[in-house]
Amino acid sequence: MKDILIMDLVLRDMKVKKSALDTFSTSVFRTKVEFTDKIFDDNPALYGTIIAENPRIRRIIEAYRKHLLGLQDLLAKKDRKALVDLIAKKS
Repeated sequence: MKDILIMDLVLRDMKVKKSALDTFSTSVFRTKVEFTDKIFDDNPALYGTIIAENPRIRRIIEAYRKHLLGLQDLLAKKDRKALVDLIAKKS
């Protein structure tokens, strides 16, 4: 749920029109965007409460930050191999 919220906030912040996503997105991504719209349009108070009351939210946010910083570093270095390895890595 949190990744959906982050994606929605980033798209809004960048002022990306949903129609523009069709040119560079996959069907899975478009489905995720549609899902995001449905969730936040239908009942934002419910989902806001679920996220805010999650006892693990602090740990989740710290994990996001750690991974975003690592991803930022890979992208700044244009390290394609490391990025591919990261994407392919399974836990």
